[in-house]
Order: sequence, then structure tokens, then C-alpha cells
Amino acid sequence: WKLPRVQPAQEPTAPRRRSAYGGTTSELRARASAQETDTIPRERRSPINLVSIQEAPTTGDEGTGTRAHDPQETPSGGRAGGRPAASIVVPVHNKAEHLEACLASIAGQTLRDLQIICVDDASTDGSRRILEQASADARLTVVRLAVNTGAGSARNTGLERVTGEYVRFVDADDLLPADSTERLVQRARETGAELVRGSIDLFQDGADAPYRTVEAPDVIATTFRRAPSLWIPWWHTSYLMSTALLSRHGLQYPPLTRGEDPEFLAQALVRANRISQLSGTVYMYRQYPKSTGSVGATMQHARDMLEHARSVKMSLIHIRRCRRHSMR
Repeated sequence: WKLPRVQPAQEPTAPRRRSAYGGTTSELRARASAQETDTIPRERRSPINLVSIQEAPTTGDEGTGTRAHDPQETPSGGRAGGRPAASIVVPVHNKAEHLEACLASIAGQTLRDLQIICVDDASTDGSRRILEQASADARLTVVRLAVNTGAGSARNTGLERVTGEYVRFVDADDLLPADSTERLVQRARETGAELVRGSIDLFQDGADAPYRTVEAPDVIATTFRRAPSLWIPWWHTSYLMSTALLSRHGLQYPPLTRGEDPEFLAQALVRANRISQLSGTVYMYRQYPKSTGSVGATMQHARDMLEHARSVKMSLIHIRRCRRHSMR
């Protein structure tokens, strides 16, 4: 395991006619019902390209904004040539030190059919300049916010613009293995899962290897009630989510400045009809004191932490009820 490096451009590989499991989709769906397990091989790394810019419409104290025309955007807001396979939403706040590497790992995904949305959450460092300079890739859109709202609200802003079949969330100081989105999307399509989770590597800032891996067991298909490993709703960035699932239930991150992701993930987990898990690493999480860098320690922060504790308590109560139901 090494941090990703920029690779020379390669021609895109032809799409697979059969699954990496050696069977057709219908065969895999039948296996999913039997709760079988398997693995997906890693693919090679793809080239790096990046961004076109938009301004977020704002109201009230946030001022006014304009939205630049995207030449590849259709009147419905989708991309010309069809719906993207996946959307990746990145909240950005003062992460210039690691932002370029993060964007490189996203743009270098072996799955090229992507929509990439970066929400500049009122950065005051060089993050905006990095986004402006990385303007070669028409797949990537930047939405700028006039005031710092926090990572959860920034993700919601990006989620409103998602057009992909699936969506995943990435923090601006973290990294993606090159084939991770392709493997997640492939598993989702082959099994019909609305959520797909993978393993996550934890590494200290400045290190070139992980010190710990949060393993996900390789399970073709399960549900929240049948998988105790999912009952603690952490590591939302290790999930690929169906946008239909989020839209159907109106799921968004709560308006908290800290601790917003467990509540969001818990709501998605209990509503997903089918969940699949991959044993391979799909996310690389950088650990140091302030991971997302949005909103400092304030009284609002303290109030949000209390609200977070209340929300987690309610989620645990719901989990307990689910467990009792599954044991009947």
C-alpha cells in the first residue's frame, strides 16, 4: 500500500461483458439471495484530469451568486450522452495542502463515467486557486459558498446537484484507491444493492502506509437487521449509495457542524432494501486533529455535539428494535 502517484494517460479499457465473478448478472442475483461471498480483482490506475467552475446561488446573508454555463450540461442538469454511473461529492474548506492529491485520486479513477462535485465551503487558503487551476476535466464542477456552513451542509449542497446513478462522499484531505469506485459500482449493479461498503485504510498524515484497516467482510448481499457489523453507523465515506434510495426517503445530512455523518448513515442503512460489502480497500482516511477542517470550536459546535449525541442515541434505540425484530 502506497499513496497514489500520478500515472501517465492510458486508453480506457473496454467494458466487461461478464462480471468479475465469472457469471452473468442474473446468476449473481441468484447467488445474492443465498448470501454467498466473493471478491473482485483490482484494476489498473487511470489518468488524472480535473475541473470547471460554478458559483452557488445564495440568499440572505450569503449574498448572491451566479452559475456558469456548462457546455456539456443538458437542460435537465444531467450530462450530455447519458446519466453518469456515479457522482462524487467533496466538501472543501481550507485543505489546500492535501486537496490536489485528493482530486488527483478522484479524477484518476478507473471508472471514467463520473460526475465530480466540489463544494468550496468559503475557503480562505489556496483551495480556490487549486480548483480554478484544475480546469481541464469537464466532469468536475465547483460550487462556491459565501459563508462556511460545515461539511454536512456542504455535502447537501453537492447532493442537490447529483445526477449519477450512485453517489459517494470524499473529504478533501483523503484519498481513493484508483479502482475503488469501479468496484463499488460493479458490485451494486450485479447484486442490486442500494448501499455498498468497502474496507477503509487509516493512515497518519505524512505516513506512506496505513497503520490500521477497518475491514469489511465480503458479503454479496445482506440487510441492516442481519449484519451486526453495520449497527454502529461510522465511516460513511466507505459507502457507495444509490441516489434513488436517498431521493426516495429525502435523506440529507443534519445541519450540524460536527458529528453529522453517523445520523445520515444510520438513516440510509435502516432504509436500504439490500446492502453489499467488499473486503478490499475503497477509501484512505487521513488522521490528524482536524480532518474536514470545517467550522472551529464554538458554542454552536458544543450545541451540535449535544444534538449529535441525541441523534446517535435515537439511532441506537432504532437498532435495538431492529435486532429484537430480527430475533423473532
